[in-house]
Amino acid sequence: MNIGQIFFTDSGTLLSGWRVAFFLCLFVFLYLFLGAIAFFAFPSLFRPGEGPVPLMLLVNATVMFIAAFAAGWISARSLEKLTAASLGLELKLRSPLLLTLGIVAGGLTVSVAAWLAWFLAGTEFIFSNFSSGQIIRSLAVSGVIFLIAATAEELVFRGYIFQTLIRADQTIIAFIFTSILFAVVHQGNPGANIVGWANTFLAGIWFGVAYLKTKELWFVSGMHFAWNWLQGSLYGIEVSGLTQIAPHPILKEIETGPAWIGGGGYGLEGGIVTTIALIISTIAIWFLPNRSEPRA
Repeated sequence: MNIGQIFFTDSGTLLSGWRVAFFLCLFVFLYLFLGAIAFFAFPSLFRPGEGPVPLMLLVNATVMFIAAFAAGWISARSLEKLTAASLGLELKLRSPLLLTLGIVAGGLTVSVAAWLAWFLAGTEFIFSNFSSGQIIRSLAVSGVIFLIAATAEELVFRGYIFQTLIRADQTIIAFIFTSILFAVVHQGNPGANIVGWANTFLAGIWFGVAYLKTKELWFVSGMHFAWNWLQGSLYGIEVSGLTQIAPHPILKEIETGPAWIGGGGYGLEGGIVTTIALIISTIAIWFLPNRSEPRA
């Protein structure tokens, strides 16, 4: 084996592992660089206890989206001679339909988990006492944040990394690596536990299967968005331990059962109700027809 074989394929393309490493390094650099610009441009947002938390999260989600898209585009263009459309966010006539179907799929899945929490853990959901204005404002603001954040995360995990490994016929590695990475970055959230880690890993599998069905990010981004938005803004449950994004939900959660079932302070993701819901949803999506490939 010569030195070139360590880095390149026989056709002269950089090996998939090095392509993934290039993307990750570029993404981290852009994320930190753009984050520093945002920090100096809006310093009050990033001072604890001063700036409005939702606005700070919106800025952070936007920075992540821009960094992920730019890193994916540069990686695809420079390493594989692909266009930005290859990332799966090209706007087509069917894109709104895919996004809507993803929202329906994600909404049904999180609702199954919430129902299981009621059935197995005795979790109750009662109407909150917030005013209609507070609820509507919270729904709108959290909706924008969750949509941008979900799409940004999909660009990172089911975007260039996942796709370039798939193109290299490393499908199993694509699923395992991106799902582990997805779980690891959520492990620092408030209330994180071992069940939550396993469920976040399983969510990575769920999202990966959804991507393979359409070869685009619209469907999977809709699923990701709906899970977070409805969990926080409709059911009033922590979203991976976070509560600040949707401070005035429609319903209020009253959890009395074991945390390992209902999720505890980490939200539904911390309990086996999510394990069951994700397995059911993944199997259902798996048997959906694949997107037909365009003919030559």
